[in-house]
Amino acid sequence: SLGGGNYVTIDGRAGGTGTTSALNLICYGSPAFYFVNSGSNNTVRYVNIESSSQSNGVISFLNSSATTGNQNNLIEYCTIGALSGSRPLNCIYSLGSAGKKNNNNTIRYCEFRDFLGCGIDLESNSTDFTILGNSFITGFSFNATGIHINDTTSSGFQITDNFIGGSDVQCGGTPAELYQNFTGIRMAVGNSGSDVDGNVISNIKWANSFGTDMFIGIHLI
Repeated sequence: SLGGGNYVTIDGRAGGTGTTSALNLICYGSPAFYFVNSGSNNTVRYVNIESSSQSNGVISFLNSSATTGNQNNLIEYCTIGALSGSRPLNCIYSLGSAGKKNNNNTIRYCEFRDFLGCGIDLESNSTDFTILGNSFITGFSFNATGIHINDTTSSGFQITDNFIGGSDVQCGGTPAELYQNFTGIRMAVGNSGSDVDGNVISNIKWANSFGTDMFIGIHLI
């Protein structure tokens, strides 16, 4: 837990150089990282995380009893996915506190693999997140959503150059096999200051299992 922690860097590379992660975290039924109580200006990079967490997210931005929310944190070049076939509910999750929103956090160049619910799920009191250049690799899945943002009081979201689909990074490999409802990006946010640009939703094999299921690429509310 990065409870009130500031300026902490967790770098999974040997010696902090190169592009290969040497740090693997295995989390049985629990999140790997919590940002709570104004955890700010922290970095998690080049970490491979396997988790079966069924609550919140493998990395979670949660409530704050401090004067500000969890802000200015960076998650980059991480791989987050299932533990021995047991999938996490969400890979990244945010639910902040009223008046102390989780804000200005950046998630970029990560791989999100084999999740049950959402690759990234930003709920109430989350604002000004940047989600850039990530790959959402759902494999075989039901009712999956790549990016879900649900806070009509917030704006300033930058959702750019992400890849949703396939069995490898950047929508590569064999097609993702998706069943029932699927949404690539769903945003219910404030009506100004957000960008959704350059995202790719591709290499997907979808089945309308019940005849009423829906395939939605991008849904802006």
